[in-house]
Amino acid sequence: MCFNHLLSSNHPADDLEIPAIQLALLDARKRLLSIEEKLIELELAEIEDELQQNDPEAQLLLLRDKQRTYIMKLQGTLSPLRRFPTEILSLIFTFALPSWVRKGVSIDPSSDIWRISQVCRVWRAILCEGMQHLWSSIELDCMGVNGNGQSLITTLLELALQRSGTRPLSIKFYFSHKNKLGVLPESEKRCLAVLANESFRWKEVELRYIPIPALNSLSATVKSHMPLLSRLVIENIPVSLAADTPSTAEAFQVAPKLQHFSLSGYFRPARFYLPWSQL
Repeated sequence: MCFNHLLSSNHPADDLEIPAIQLALLDARKRLLSIEEKLIELELAEIEDELQQNDPEAQLLLLRDKQRTYIMKLQGTLSPLRRFPTEILSLIFTFALPSWVRKGVSIDPSSDIWRISQVCRVWRAILCEGMQHLWSSIELDCMGVNGNGQSLITTLLELALQRSGTRPLSIKFYFSHKNKLGVLPESEKRCLAVLANESFRWKEVELRYIPIPALNSLSATVKSHMPLLSRLVIENIPVSLAADTPSTAEAFQVAPKLQHFSLSGYFRPARFYLPWSQL
């Protein structure tokens, strides 16, 4: 029976494949023992000239390493972890990284959630298809992003939104605050546009260091398209030195479920068009 497909995947072996794998393990261990015995014989033999000429020891060492690798792969196919139900693995992922729930998915390829989703198809399917709630809380911090990271964050953001399905979104977007005229880097413009297209799913939104012009630009896409928004936090709005800085912010004027609003920075609450009566 062929079980080679299990050597390069993380799928569990079925009941018919297990005996075949166990027999293959037994045979592989015998072959390894034979190779190691021959290596010992070579070490004890006083035939240095022949070793230098034919180098049988090097060939045996190579065979031994290949056999050890093969045995490890065979053992891996019988790992109990492969047979864990999806529900148990989901629970393990949830308890292993509780910060996901508190802070949201970090749009950073080095964070654990992205690494776990790259382990194998099975784990990726569990994380991306069966645990959409993890991807519905997103934290996008552009403060220290530069170089290659700027070109990657939009792709990661789109992936996270795709994996969140249709669930309501909780978003934290920390802008880089790099331009005194309120001009956003291209990567931040793209991210803001991607998020704006999902405004009908916004439930909680926190924007930090968002320039006034960028805040005003949201009006064209999100105004009257936020039926779920219940919490809005806008912190540390920076001073804008641009002559054409907007004097008001109208993007959040229509938000039927908005109940909480918090503001800090260089912009007075009176300049915000909000459904004040329901706050």
